[in-house]
Amino acid sequence: MSGYDPKAAATLYVTEPGNLFDVPPPRSKANALPTSAKAADQIASRVPSIGMRALQAIAGTSGLTADEAADRIGEDHLAVRPRVSQMYRERGWLEPTGVERPSSHGGEQAVMRVTEAGKRELERCGLDSLSVLLRAGKP
Repeated sequence: MSGYDPKAAATLYVTEPGNLFDVPPPRSKANALPTSAKAADQIASRVPSIGMRALQAIAGTSGLTADEAADRIGEDHLAVRPRVSQMYRERGWLEPTGVERPSSHGGEQAVMRVTEAGKRELERCGLDSLSVLLRAGKP
């Protein structure tokens, strides 16, 4: 396992502007417990899929919190929250609606909606909001 480089981890490597699929998978820290390293390895291949499925789920509504999106796509809240944050802060694919709802940990979370840039990304990837809802068995 290679060492953890915080500068490299903070940098978003994108070969094409706005392409969520080109984001490197998470890496565990060199001094991480074996369980942390194993968890990072287990989720690495699913990161792009989790992000796009969350984006699809949010697009199919008037807005969801990160935890609500996680529930909708059947993923762990802790796997979805960083993807939602990234799509808001780094990509501009999501924006807050101004509404907050309780989170699974007792705090408040912003309800997010898909921006025009997020809709274009879904179209570019050939995805729509309905397909993720059908796979999840949601009406």
